[in-house]
Order: sequence, then structure tokens, then C-alpha cells
Amino acid sequence: LWSNGWHTNFSFEADLLAPDDPLRAAHPEARFFLVGWGERDFYMAGDAGFWKGFKAIVPPSPAVMQVFAGEDRVEDSAWPGTDLA
Repeated sequence: LWSNGWHTNFSFEADLLAPDDPLRAAHPEARFFLVGWGERDFYMAGDAGFWKGFKAIVPPSPAVMQVFAGEDRVEDSAWPGTDLA
């Protein structure tokens, strides 16, 4: 588990997925994946603020999934200095 400060993500090696998994098919070169999700407007906002944060906890609200694929651990290169949970 990995946190970017607002959301919790799963970071894992691509080998944990079956060879025919859709993520592996879409990114055959990837050795690592980082998967996260959250309320759409809050997750995608640069500065979400109070009202978007409030809206994110009041259902129903649309959600998004974010997937990073890479040859190296994505969290190490995208957000250096953050911690694994």
C-alpha cells in the first residue's frame, strides 16, 4: 500500500497478474503497476478544496481509477520522498 497524501494506492509487480490480464496486455513492457481510485472531481482536481472534499464523501458520486505502469516502481520516480504504508 502506498499513500500520496490523499489517496491510498496499490503498488505491485506485474508478475502478480496472470499473463492474460488486461493490464498486462495493455502494458506488456511494465514491470510494476500503481493503481488508485477515488471520487472523480476530487481526485482530478489540482486543489480540491473543502467543497469538493465534502462532495467526495457524500454518495452517490462518480469515481475514477488511475493506473500507472512502468519499468521501475512508479511511486519512487513520480513522487520521491513519500512513504509506503
